[in-house]
Amino acid sequence: MNIHTLEEHSKAVITAKKLGIFNIYEDSRVHLDQDVFTRLVEENNLNIQTTTRDCNIFPHEKSFQLNGIKYYSLF
Repeated sequence: MNIHTLEEHSKAVITAKKLGIFNIYEDSRVHLDQDVFTRLVEENNLNIQTTTRDCNIFPHEKSFQLNGIKYYSLF
């Protein structure tokens, strides 16, 4: 990898975080903030799954699958 490739990828990550993408994981999961998740679901009429988590702060995980990638947010 050269310095220009590193710079391009770094800028892409910074932009993604500004757009509400908290993290992208190697196992094909994308963690979105609540507003972005909700907007995507509503605008695209997506079917979501809701699971309960053992957590007092964010007791629910809502997610949808698209092309083998799981997009989720914590509520």
